Parts: sequence; structure tokens; C-alpha cells
Amino acid sequence: MKKAIRICFCMLTSLTTLGLGMFGGGCAKKQLTITSPSGVVFPYIENAKLYLEQAAGEDVFLYCGGSGSIENPQAPVTVEWTCEAKDAVRYKVEYSLDADYTNALSQTIRGETRAELYNLYKGAEYYLRVTAYSKSGKAVSVGQSTFKTTDLGPRVMHIDGIHNVRDLGGYITNSGKRTAQDLIFRGGTLTYADIYASNLTADGAAYMCNVLGIKTDADLRGQAEAGNDKSPIPEAELRYFGLGGYSDMLNAAAKPLFQMLADKKSYPIYLHCTGGADRTGTASFLINALLGVDEATLIQDYEFTSFSIYGMRSVNFGDYASMFQKFLTQLKGYEGENLQQKTENFLLSIGITAEEIANIKGIMYGEI
Repeated sequence: MKKAIRICFCMLTSLTTLGLGMFGGGCAKKQLTITSPSGVVFPYIENAKLYLEQAAGEDVFLYCGGSGSIENPQAPVTVEWTCEAKDAVRYKVEYSLDADYTNALSQTIRGETRAELYNLYKGAEYYLRVTAYSKSGKAVSVGQSTFKTTDLGPRVMHIDGIHNVRDLGGYITNSGKRTAQDLIFRGGTLTYADIYASNLTADGAAYMCNVLGIKTDADLRGQAEAGNDKSPIPEAELRYFGLGGYSDMLNAAAKPLFQMLADKKSYPIYLHCTGGADRTGTASFLINALLGVDEATLIQDYEFTSFSIYGMRSVNFGDYASMFQKFLTQLKGYEGENLQQKTENFLLSIGITAEEIANIKGIMYGEI
């Protein structure tokens, strides 16, 4: 028994020494405590959260001030911590989907004990680590925590200079599959358009190129309207489609768009028009309907534009409601037992093949 006690004591001594050694001997006692975030976080503004939490059919008019927001809907997830190490001069904030911090993203923070995280995946658990460093570069304290992002609503993106940007993916479909994130991003114009303060900055362009890896700048407008010869996203191919929104998209003019979506080499894609609201909203509705996203979620995704600078988009009230209702009625006129089948039959009617439809699904389900 005494021998067992001695062995345990020696093991404890070794482990303690190892732990202290990680921080220069004794500094592990200087605690770093992450105080937020915790639990489930909502990376968008409060009014958008309240809207998404309501029962399906609740009008967005009640949550967006009647005419749309004057701000973008994304909100950062704020990381805050306390640190007892008085010699800490900088902090490294790491966050990852993996417990071992594989492919972790990081920020270096000086002069304060908080950081802001943007563009987190929806419906995901994150591992969070904050390490304090002394002036000499030694790690003097570390704290770890976890949090989850909500599965409610779209993944809202912050990209410098542009508006109304969301990831098209991340939704659960009627097959139980979740559509892939990081493949199609939808949003507003990348360049200046009339009254809208939209103009992709150099930082925004670098993010879209180097982090999101955008390969195709899919502009649903025509070149005469947009006026660009090349994409402001470095290395991205600019493609114009010259489409109308709502019912005006339910014809053979949409064929090239869906043929592009059937080609894996096109991805990741930035899909947009001017506001990312009407033409982009219609195309996004059709894509997610094809993938099996339910109608109530499709409507919420369409109406979420109301929390951007581009104005309210309601399916029940306002200037765009009648156009949306006409579009939905026309789409539901195609054969099929549900909206997914009706969308498939629309695409078949304009010349999209069954193989191309299968490719779109396979890509967006993460199977191709």
C-alpha cells in the first residue's frame, strides 16, 4: 500500500512539474479564464434573432422597422477573458471545429482582453483557446472553452465593403442531409451601384480570394447593367447571366445558371445581383428548394434580406409581396408531390438534365 502511495505521489509530482514547465515554471497558477462566449451564440443582430425564433409565417415587417434595416445583420461573437498573469502583454485567440485545434483560425490581441469573431459556421461546436504571452514571448497562461453557434437561420457573413452576404448552405433538408457550407455565398453587388454604399475593399477582396477561395463571380445581371469587365475578386472568373427575378426566372434563361451549378469546378461561387435580394433571392430559393429545404425555411431565407441596407422583402406585405406570391404559385404549378419535386420538374422543363440535377445535389450535399 505504501509503495502504491509513493508511486501515485511521484506521478502527481511529475505531472505538476510538466504543467508548470509549460509556462516557465510556476506560471500555470496564474489563471486565464474565458468568461464569454458560452452556450449557444447567435452571430446576427437581435431583431433578426427575434424574427427567426417566431413561428413560421410571422411577418418580417414587425421586426425590420417596416422599410428594412440601416445596418448589416451580422454581429460578432465576442470573446472575453480575465488573466492573472501580470506580465502578459499579448494574447493569441484560437478557435477551431476540432478539439486538437487542427486548422484553427487565430487572432493576436494587444492591450485588451477581448476579441471579435466573424463568419463562424452555423450549427457548429467551436473549441476556443486563449494563450497569454510575456514580453519575452513565453506562454505564461492559457484558458480553454467551448461554445456552439445556432442552427437557426442563415450563416451571416461579414465581408468588408459589401452587404447582405450569407452562406447559402447549412440547412437541413427533407432527406436529413445538411447542405454544405463554404460552396455558394449570396449577396449584394461587389462594386458601386447608385445609392448603395457598396464597394468591395482590398481587405474584402483578399478575404474572398484567400479565405473563401471564390472561383466564380456569378453576376445575375447583364454586363450592360453591371458594367464590369472583370471580377474585383482576384483570380475569380466573372460570369454574367442576364436574368430577371421572381417569375421572370422561371424560363429557359435560367438554364446556363443551373448548368454552371452542376459543374464542381465552378465552386466556391459568389452569387449576386445588385442587392442580393430579388434575382439572387429567387435563384437561392430555387437552389435550396431543389435540395429539399422546407418552404418555411426558404421563405425565412428570402425575407432575411430585410435586415440589410437593401430594404424589406416580405412575402405578405409591401412592394415585392405580389411578385413573390406570383413566382411561388407558378413554381407550384409544376408536377410533383412537394416543392423539391416541382423545382426538379421546372429544371427538367428548361433542359437541365437529370444528371446535372444529381450533380448539383451531390455537390451541395458534400458527396461529390
